[in-house]
Amino acid sequence: MKTKNACFWIFLLLSGSAYAQMSQKGTVQIFNSNKSPLPGVQLTATDAPATDTDASGNFQFNFSKQKPGMAIASPNVYKKGYELVNKDMINGWILSEKRPLSIVMAPEGTIEESKNKYYSISVAHFSKKQEKAIEEINQLYIAQKISLQERSDRLKAMAEESRSFMNQIDQYAEKFARINPDDINTIEKQVLELVNAGKLSEAIELYNKSGIITQAREKLSQKTKAEEDIDKLAEIMYRYADLCALTGGMENEKKANDAYKFVAEALPDRFTYVFKYALQKIGLEDSDTMEWLDKCQKLSFDEKSLVQVLNIKSTLARHHQKDYIKALEYDINALEILSNKNISMPSGDYYAIYHQTFYSMGKTYEAMNEFKEAKEIYEDQIKEISEEIADSDNQLFINIQSSQLANIYSSLTDIYKKEGNVSKVNELSEKLFELNKKNAGDNEEAILEAEIGRQESLFHQAVEKADYKLAAGSIKEILAKAEKLYKMRPLSRAYWYALWNFAYISVSTETEPENFLTTIKAFEDKVANEFKINSEEQKTSLLYNIEKQYILYYSKNGNKPEERKHVEQAYQYAEKLNQLNPARFVLEIISAQASYIDMLLELSEHDKALKAAIDLEALYTMQGVWGFQDLRTENSIGTAMVCGGLYELGVEHLEKVKKDREKHLKQKPNDVDMMGSITTTYNNLSLGYGKLKKYAKALEVQKKAYEIIKTLYPHNKAQLGTNYLLMTLNTSIAYYQNSNNAEALKFLQEAENIANELKELNQLFSSYPLVVRFAKGDLLAKLSQPGSEELLKTGLEYKSGTLPNDAVLLYLINDYRTNNNSIYRK
Repeated sequence: MKTKNACFWIFLLLSGSAYAQMSQKGTVQIFNSNKSPLPGVQLTATDAPATDTDASGNFQFNFSKQKPGMAIASPNVYKKGYELVNKDMINGWILSEKRPLSIVMAPEGTIEESKNKYYSISVAHFSKKQEKAIEEINQLYIAQKISLQERSDRLKAMAEESRSFMNQIDQYAEKFARINPDDINTIEKQVLELVNAGKLSEAIELYNKSGIITQAREKLSQKTKAEEDIDKLAEIMYRYADLCALTGGMENEKKANDAYKFVAEALPDRFTYVFKYALQKIGLEDSDTMEWLDKCQKLSFDEKSLVQVLNIKSTLARHHQKDYIKALEYDINALEILSNKNISMPSGDYYAIYHQTFYSMGKTYEAMNEFKEAKEIYEDQIKEISEEIADSDNQLFINIQSSQLANIYSSLTDIYKKEGNVSKVNELSEKLFELNKKNAGDNEEAILEAEIGRQESLFHQAVEKADYKLAAGSIKEILAKAEKLYKMRPLSRAYWYALWNFAYISVSTETEPENFLTTIKAFEDKVANEFKINSEEQKTSLLYNIEKQYILYYSKNGNKPEERKHVEQAYQYAEKLNQLNPARFVLEIISAQASYIDMLLELSEHDKALKAAIDLEALYTMQGVWGFQDLRTENSIGTAMVCGGLYELGVEHLEKVKKDREKHLKQKPNDVDMMGSITTTYNNLSLGYGKLKKYAKALEVQKKAYEIIKTLYPHNKAQLGTNYLLMTLNTSIAYYQNSNNAEALKFLQEAENIANELKELNQLFSSYPLVVRFAKGDLLAKLSQPGSEELLKTGLEYKSGTLPNDAVLLYLINDYRTNNNSIYRK
């Protein structure tokens, strides 16, 4: 598919204009600087010669065909080291000889930093409200004032609210980040101070009490003010709407949507305001979004705005409606518009939107799994854009086109990945590296970043193939370059560099396990003391993941006491993440809580485990609305409920886990990790059925647990030994409950053999023979056989802490006493 004829040119009409020349004056100022001017900014716009700002930040566009009251597409604005702040406001600017075009720019990175701040403030505010609501729901449920179904319905409704909030929060955080304190009135400055202090509800209340929103609505309805005032009034309405959305909740979401709708309906002939409302509706996935985009299409003021609407229509049809034929139709319509030789658009703008439209068409074909057509488009676009970059000396144009070229390379690489064409993937990755390196010129930082990007691809390939030796080689090369970049900018790159260090530790766990403790301790000290990580959120996240590595290491070595210490510490860090940013770290929080529940159960703290499980189930149920599923978490919740007395509910959870894990094993019968996981589900499900006195069912699933763990045990005796011992012991109990005393004794003897073997393997297991002796004493007592009193005495007289790793023994003794001096019970 040829995307462009070689003879295709853009012709601008240089004479015969229907209008006299008009001038649009303006200024470029630095963000939040008391309106300090920014000289040396390059600006271009449709039908006007390029211009620069002078020493006072002033500029002037001289249009040959436009007249006052006409809308223009946003000008291109460029100055090295700076980024455009108020791009939404100047897009579709209405030309005026009286009203200056005020452009705001900020040092690169300002908006991203500010956006992250507002994101955290917003999520923390919303999460506190939801935590309180969840706690109230759980208390009602525990007190049996609402049913399980009612609790689930309420949690799911909250989850829907959370989902809607999280879908929009990123864009609203960015909108707030772009508010220039130099351009707002006194009331709004007070509002911004409240927002910065995390007082979002108070900020909304101040807006309402001040009356400025009511005044803005009245003036916009009357439209009696001058044109320049209308824009200011609309911006106030938008800032109020964005604050409502940032605060979260269905009521505030409705306020935000109503404000955008009001502006669009008050100014129905203005593309900018109707278009903003249409974009708002896309975020909300409203059913009439396409109707509003149709209105935008009719209001489009030039080819660029028209194609922009068509591209959005294509994206909406492709992603939301899954109507690929319609998406393709919009792509084709846009290309037909762009093929008009009399199009009036600066060449840089034209090429950018032209290539973006073909890229959209490629994504449509990709969504249809028509990979041949998609590849053809991407390959033609790569050729054309590469030629345009080579022919240009405009750095702004080169930057825009290089970014688009990188996106196309990435999409083309993804297709070849899906097709399993490794050689083509590597070829494209190398070309992308060469592109980035060329763009870097003699910039050492950019060169290092490009080299890291290429090496990163090789690293991920090695990890996917489980070739940890190759991965270790790649990560060492990356670290050497990353360290240079870190030293150049230690403050901004500390977290990024720390993540690469952590990646190295994860790989070295496989390649150099003997050095693990030394390596991770050194890294832990660096995170705590050396790395200048400004964000408490980032530092806590790193420390949490360090604890997870410790847990994995000690689990593999069967060191339960040390493993539990780090489970506790990981839980504490997860609790801190829950306070800092629960939405961003929800998976970590859920995982840590599940491990914490397992630890409480091991320590016989059943009441605490049940309370934690109910809290976790609430969080987990809400995540489930988003399609989240983690069988390990569900297993922990179900087990805690069984141990805490909610037998039927616990069994219901565990049956679901069993079903899903069995389904997985049918598809991947050699998945060793899943085999190990399903043994715990069978074992805990057997316990639940035993509590419900369904002994035949308990024995059925317990035997399955025993049979699988027996085959896995030889592969890592230290890690699996505890489970093997307990599942063998539980099999003995299950046989007793089914009145098969001979088999009960037989499995008890096997448990004794396992305990003795483990004791020889490692002194950490020195309490295990005592575990079996105690259980044997109970069984012999039940069968009225001699020797039971002496065996029971050794356990009942045991003093906590006199042997290492005695949690299993203490659990058994506690269970014996709690159940009227019986482990073997019916």
